[in-house]
Amino acid sequence: FKIAQVLESAYVDDCNASMACIEELEEVKQNMPEFMRQHGMPIKALAWTGEEAPKELSEDGSINVAGYSWNPTTDRMKVTLPKIFHGEKKKGKFTPETVFFNKEASLENITEFYEDQAITHELILSKTAALYDPVGFLSPLKVYGAYICRRALIESDGDPLKEVTEDTRKLFLQYIYQVKKMEEVTFTRNFSNLKRSESDLLVMCTDAGHNASMMIFYIGKEANDGLELDFVFSIGNLNNEDGIIPRNELEIIDKGAKQAEKLINWMVPRVKKKILITDAKVPLYWLKNKHLRTQPFVQSRVHAICKLFDPKEMFYIKSEANPADLGTKFTKFQNTYQKLGDDSLFRRGPECLRKGLDRAIKDRDLIPAIELNPTKVEKETAALEIVKLHQLVITNDRNEEIVDEAVNKEEIENTEVCL
Repeated sequence: FKIAQVLESAYVDDCNASMACIEELEEVKQNMPEFMRQHGMPIKALAWTGEEAPKELSEDGSINVAGYSWNPTTDRMKVTLPKIFHGEKKKGKFTPETVFFNKEASLENITEFYEDQAITHELILSKTAALYDPVGFLSPLKVYGAYICRRALIESDGDPLKEVTEDTRKLFLQYIYQVKKMEEVTFTRNFSNLKRSESDLLVMCTDAGHNASMMIFYIGKEANDGLELDFVFSIGNLNNEDGIIPRNELEIIDKGAKQAEKLINWMVPRVKKKILITDAKVPLYWLKNKHLRTQPFVQSRVHAICKLFDPKEMFYIKSEANPADLGTKFTKFQNTYQKLGDDSLFRRGPECLRKGLDRAIKDRDLIPAIELNPTKVEKETAALEIVKLHQLVITNDRNEEIVDEAVNKEEIENTEVCL
């Protein structure tokens, strides 16, 4: 069973699994090599936390796994970042004419390095697509790169070699600088070092803005009358710039619910408790009133989300306390690289959960959706998606004042038709 767990985490020809205790690790160490040899796939070597990497896997102490560099001695990881260079590759190798950036990582030096270079949509696409980060340690920067690439595509009018505007050029150089600064950052693979149990809590945080949306998942483990949160996964995406923010917020919750369902089915032991945290009041209003007759876009997503999350498992949090807020506002992106390390809100999750879910609710750091009271403006925004059926009144009194107003289904059921 433990070998099956390890193989389930396989990525191409690498397996990067976690065991709950030393006994389980010893079981894998003893049985895995022979098991793989019997099935015609002998392994090169095994590496585990707290021990130096075998020479068969590493020359410098770090092991490349799924796009990351992992040091088993310290149990810390780094994202493998793309090199900054001028030139091209042939058959995956740099040509002798390639010029590499080798100065100190500063915005001034990077701007100077690209000073005589044409910044085109082709170049921006190549550089932003080179950042590979499947777990999502740098997902806000990844989405930022996609945003810049979309700007370049629009400005290019379909010509990949057309230079972008000066504003987009500055955004691209800012992006290259911030990615380069992440070379200095390492990530703890596992914050809490606590054993998984059926009492663990899956925490999903979402946010959406005009340009982009973000979802982040954490596992909360009970400790010291509170919760210790471990970062699990994060991903973001661009939004339709002609879209409506409440719809964007509902859309990312819907996408997050689909991911949460996959995580629940994949994790061992199975997660039985889960919560949804967002700073989006309008979607929470739709979700807590899931029987409202709304437009198909809203109604289909509300019903899909509520299949996994009960309204009692949904909570409102202030924007400044929501870790998913980081990847959705590109007007405040100059120092994003400083907000992605182990001590950041993005990696550690909502601070209020460290005192426990019940206490966070009692202190009103988290407000249950069923207790949420939207403002008049928020209610009016939510009402725009309600399908309105018109009341029919038939009367013989020509002097009676008749108001033609839209009502929802529940109101219609309580309305008498006058004859």
